[in-house]
Amino acid sequence: MTFSILARDEKTGMLGGAAATGSLCVGGWVLRGGADRGLSASQGTAPSTLWGEDVLTLMQGGVAAATAVARVTGHDTGAAHRQLAALDP
Repeated sequence: MTFSILARDEKTGMLGGAAATGSLCVGGWVLRGGADRGLSASQGTAPSTLWGEDVLTLMQGGVAAATAVARVTGHDTGAAHRQLAALDP
């Protein structure tokens, strides 16, 4: 099981994220982001690192996090086995 959290400090605008799991190398798979793009966390039984990058690309282009997540996950037939969260910059 994997747990992830994404957060933004409303006063400073700083972004942060953390993930914990029993699986090896979670740091390289779950969290993605940057100050200009926002943050994403993708995880699951069959995680997709592409989801994390795709949602950040949409957000960098001005798409809100919730809309970006819906667009990225909407057509994935394996979505029931994955989770994606995003936080606007």
